[in-house]
Amino acid sequence: MKNIRELNNAEFSAIINNALPFLHINPISEAVCIHAEAYKSGVDVNYIRSNVDWEGFSSLTEALETLYYELFKGGIPSGELLFFYPFNRTKKGNYGVILKSSQLLDFLIKEHLKIYPECFNVEMCSFGFYFIDHEIFYGMEHPDFLYSFCVR
Repeated sequence: MKNIRELNNAEFSAIINNALPFLHINPISEAVCIHAEAYKSGVDVNYIRSNVDWEGFSSLTEALETLYYELFKGGIPSGELLFFYPFNRTKKGNYGVILKSSQLLDFLIKEHLKIYPECFNVEMCSFGFYFIDHEIFYGMEHPDFLYSFCVR
């Protein structure tokens, strides 16, 4: 997939420090609930209602498509986004990737294994999506929490 760029540690940290200034640890290296830290810091967190049984999918593709459509029910913001998958680095040892938002669904369901060493685990893990131009963060943490917040 073209136009996907892996970020080294310094690049990732610079974007995360700007996007999530309330975090005092790297969201990849430590188990952290981004939505809880945002809320404790006074950020208005929008929790996204979902009645999905995250353990009942017949395939990874179905689970990732559902995640995409549940998070972005109102439409996906345009432009570039930082994607990261806490608790796992890319095959090159990097923390996250930058891609165009229009590529996100294909990246999640078809292309992530070209960059990440193993399949994404929707039942147990977390996902971070920071839309750089809009300064909006979307996340899923331990499938119980789907949320978004504005960083401005």
